[in-house]
Amino acid sequence: MSISSPVCADTSAPLSPESLQPLLREAAGRIDLQVLASCDSTNLQLQALAKAGAPAGTLLLAEQQTAGRGRRGRHWYQGPQSLAFSLLWRLPDERPPAGLSLAVGLAIAEALPAAARLKWPNDVLIDGRKVAGILIESAGTQRYVIGIGINLGDTDSLPGEVAAIAAGLPATDRLQLLAGVLDRLIVTLDAFAAHGFAPLQSRWQMRNAYQDLAVNLFFAEGGDPVQGICRGVDANGELLLETATCLQTIASGEVSLRLQ
Repeated sequence: MSISSPVCADTSAPLSPESLQPLLREAAGRIDLQVLASCDSTNLQLQALAKAGAPAGTLLLAEQQTAGRGRRGRHWYQGPQSLAFSLLWRLPDERPPAGLSLAVGLAIAEALPAAARLKWPNDVLIDGRKVAGILIESAGTQRYVIGIGINLGDTDSLPGEVAAIAAGLPATDRLQLLAGVLDRLIVTLDAFAAHGFAPLQSRWQMRNAYQDLAVNLFFAEGGDPVQGICRGVDANGELLLETATCLQTIASGEVSLRLQ
């Protein structure tokens, strides 16, 4: 892959609140990290903590997930030394969540090497392969569990169909990477809370992996895909798809490149 590691170090270095806190800038004092050796799913565990009264800013990280989850019921496979964590966050009462997953994806992409690109609605790609994914779930009124997985190192150990579409960042200092992602994430979430997705739209467009390319749009409920040209996203984070008849605005679905 044509990317370079921002910091070369031991990827097996342990993660802990004590080791992370000195590295944080914008996120300092805004998060409460808990590290688990193993769990079923950080999203599921954080949902339980949220119901028990955990405050916004609670961050749950697992070195291993046995039942990690992705969008649309998919399994999230976590490679060795990769990052998998979930953040509990609250939006202001007046702020709808439209575009939240795109904002989170943008934050991750901007914290990774410059080659990182975005696939609507919430995948981060490098060289056309998935390096990070996001799963956002409601945890009550205006509270959300933001699940993030970032692949590090060799992805060959993942199941064949997953390894074929996955990318892993080169060996890197996980603490530095996590701190950088969290700092960028907090800044972006603050901007989203204040103004929604609109001010982030142009930055997302600059990293759109499929800008002006022919794509197939697949819907969760199935059926034939819709073919068109990806024209980016609007101020609410909805997909702009130019078909043979019109420019459509799509609120949900899954985009994949159409083979030529």
